[in-house]
Amino acid sequence: MSTSHEASPTEILRLFSDHMRRWTGRSPEVAETKDGFVVNGQRTEVRSINALANEFRLKASQVDRCIEQRACVLMVNGWGTPFPQFTVIPTEKLAVIKETTTPRGYEKWGGKPCYLLSSGWFTWTPLKA
Repeated sequence: MSTSHEASPTEILRLFSDHMRRWTGRSPEVAETKDGFVVNGQRTEVRSINALANEFRLKASQVDRCIEQRACVLMVNGWGTPFPQFTVIPTEKLAVIKETTTPRGYEKWGGKPCYLLSSGWFTWTPLKA
C-alpha cells in the first residue's frame, strides 16, 4: 500500500495472501500464468482503485470474460490511501451484474461499455500490510 505508485497485481496478491494467512492460518496457493493469476485453483482478475470510491466500473468485456472462464475479481478500493480494502466478486455475482445492470460507454476508457457499480453492494475487508 503506497500513495507513491500504482498498484501491481503481484503486490495486491501478496497482501491478500498475508491477510488470508492471518485470518485462516493458511496462505492461498497463488500462481501466475500467461493469462493472469490463479488463486486456489480459480482464475482471478486483480483490479484496484487508488482513491477510496463510492462507486467503480468494470468493463463489460471483462465481466463477460470472467463469466466465460469461471473467474472471480479481487477488487481493491482505496489502494492509494492509508486504509485500502478488498472484496472478492465471484463469478455468480458477475453473472447477476450482467443480468441486472446495463453497461454504458465510459468516455475515459474510450467509450468502452462498463458497468457502474456501487461500493455499497459489496462487503469490504481491510487490506493491511
